[in-house]
Amino acid sequence: FAPGEHVVLEAQGIRRSYSLCGSPEEARAGRYRIAVKHVAGGRLSTLLHERLAVGDTVGLEAPGGIFRLPTGGAQPVVLVAAGVGITPFLGHLEHLAGRADAPPVTLYYGSRSGAEHAFRERIAALARTIPSLRVVDLYSRPTEADRRAGAFAREGRITADTIDAELI
Repeated sequence: FAPGEHVVLEAQGIRRSYSLCGSPEEARAGRYRIAVKHVAGGRLSTLLHERLAVGDTVGLEAPGGIFRLPTGGAQPVVLVAAGVGITPFLGHLEHLAGRADAPPVTLYYGSRSGAEHAFRERIAALARTIPSLRVVDLYSRPTEADRRAGAFAREGRITADTIDAELI
């Protein structure tokens, strides 16, 4: 698969699309990684989180989609995500990990607080392997613990004014 693609998963007659958030290397080894947020009342997320077990069978369509990043030049890449909207970008970042030719990438990532900061550790690990990656975490409702820990760069929601002028 290519970074930015998704799969359609089907279980017990319910179908949903999920972004692939692993690396192309994982796919070549026969593994796809998706992230499924458990949504209260969500039919498929509840099924996946609470009822299915290892060894149960689900349907999976081949990866598809055309969400691609222009990573072939020196032009900076700007990624803007909030919450679980980060998942399509994880595949792109996994693909850039360890590449000497990775373009400059700035990720603006919004979360309510540290308690809801999805993939914090994985993004930090990817930033250590992508020297050209700059992560700007924004918390819209940081806790006092978040403030004391310096867990975020800016407070508030992502807006057009959030993006550094030189990147626009």
